Amino acid sequence: MSDPRPLSTEELVAWRDALLMQIAAAFDGIELGDGTTIGEAYAIDDSKSPEVRAAQRAKDTYRQWQDIDVASDGGGSAMTFMNARGWAFHAPAYAAFFLRHDTRLPGGIERDDWVSDRLDVEAVFLLSQGELDRIDALSPAQRAVIVDLIMLDWEIAHAYAEASPDAGDAGYGSHLGALGVRWMRHASPERREAFLERWPAAYPEPV
Repeated sequence: MSDPRPLSTEELVAWRDALLMQIAAAFDGIELGDGTTIGEAYAIDDSKSPEVRAAQRAKDTYRQWQDIDVASDGGGSAMTFMNARGWAFHAPAYAAFFLRHDTRLPGGIERDDWVSDRLDVEAVFLLSQGELDRIDALSPAQRAVIVDLIMLDWEIAHAYAEASPDAGDAGYGSHLGALGVRWMRHASPERREAFLERWPAAYPEPV
């Protein structure tokens, strides 16, 4: 079976812009609570003492996800070392960052040089088998917008690969399997039906 036609630039930009508004609505009022912060996550990664971890956490003064500077996670690994609550709190900031800085679409903002290319949708949101508690930390509406983000990233990669064959896979890799196994059941019925009609290989399978 051949791949479906790539979505047009206009379709992808409209999806991106609508998704940014949906992220803001779905995560409105989410609180950090005892969730891990970016600085604290790096201290955990470096096996620092509880005192150092607390000091790094105190430096992260943001209390709303809109105030998070995702670019401060220059190495792209902070979300890996967060607990489920911290991951859920940071998720909308990372999702919005990826959408606003996707230069494959018109209007995408170039990243600062120190921000790793490894900081992407696949690294943060596809999740491993041992990270599925993070999905449980999201509300149904929040899960739905993250699924939407992964679907959009896949469609952008498909369109980009078709338009630029010399660009390699352009991130056009393991999304479908992770969508089916970990995320597809959380999509809105309308989005799930439309996506599976185009990409039946993403049909949801049991975890």
